[in-house]
Formats: sequence, structure tokens, C-alpha cells
Amino acid sequence: MSAFQLSRLHAALAAGLLASAGPTIAQTCATPWAIMSNTAYTFDTCQGETNLVLACGVIPLAGRATVVGLNLPYPAGSVSVLSLDANYQPIAFLLRASCSNSATCADVVMPGPGMVGTINFSSLDSGSYFLVVAADANTTGTSCGHILVTANVTPEQEGLMYEGVFRSGMTPSWPSPP
Repeated sequence: MSAFQLSRLHAALAAGLLASAGPTIAQTCATPWAIMSNTAYTFDTCQGETNLVLACGVIPLAGRATVVGLNLPYPAGSVSVLSLDANYQPIAFLLRASCSNSATCADVVMPGPGMVGTINFSSLDSGSYFLVVAADANTTGTSCGHILVTANVTPEQEGLMYEGVFRSGMTPSWPSPP
């Protein structure tokens, strides 16, 4: 873990984000959680979606999944996922347009316990995505746990996203208007 990532984690701890219960509702395919850019969110995957048993149609999942909706009119930046539990090894994947067991994955990352996994948006097409985080049934450890999710964008990328929103007519999950 880099010094920058550690400083962000320490800032989240200092801000009390980890002390809060985090979102315990609206973490399903039907009601995905919306996040803002450059803000860390804690999730308890034990409170999430129960109907997903496969990722990308081929990776078996163990336990519940946290679901975050991402509207990307101009895909820029990245999203990072950090497992906060020593025995929880999640898999994070982006589903394009549909949140189901047979949905195609746009990208996948498998951060280990205490490790950060990052998905970059620059190679994605514009559109709606679901970030889904759950345990991989092929790994050891617990079937659910706590995670820290952060969507990272620079001011330049934020400007491009605003322009993409204007041209596409889509409503972004983030950023918030200045």
C-alpha cells in the first residue's frame, strides 16, 4: 500500500467514516447506492444483494454483494476498493447496463485483505455501470465483510465529465455540481 493510500485511509479513520455503520440499505441491483467523487464510503457487504451468485457469468460468489450504480457519460478517473477485514477477500467487478448473474463484465479486480484494488474508467464506453463487490467462492476467508470504496477523479477529469453530461443528457452519479 502506498503512502498516499495509507494517508487516505488514515484520513477516513480520523473523519470517523469507519466508526459509522455505513450504508445498510440501497445496496442491491434494484436500488444501488450512489456515491460522490473523491469521497470514501464504507459498506458492509453482509447487508447487500442476495440474488447474485455469479460474477460475469462465470465466477461463483459467496455471500452477499454491495452494489453501487455508476452513470459515466464521460468515463474518467477510477474507483478503488479496500477490504477492511483481515479475513475478507472480495472481488470487485463492473457490470455494463445490467445487474444480473449473466451480465458482461467491463472490468474485474481482486484486492486481497488490506489491499487496494483499482478499476480505471478511461478504457470504458460511456454508459451506466454497476460496481459489485462480493466474496469469490474460490478463495478462503469470510463470505462478507467491510469495504472502503472511493471514486477518484482529478479536477480536469471532473470538467470532462461535466461536458459529457451536457452533451449526452445523462444524469451522473457524481460529481456534485460546483
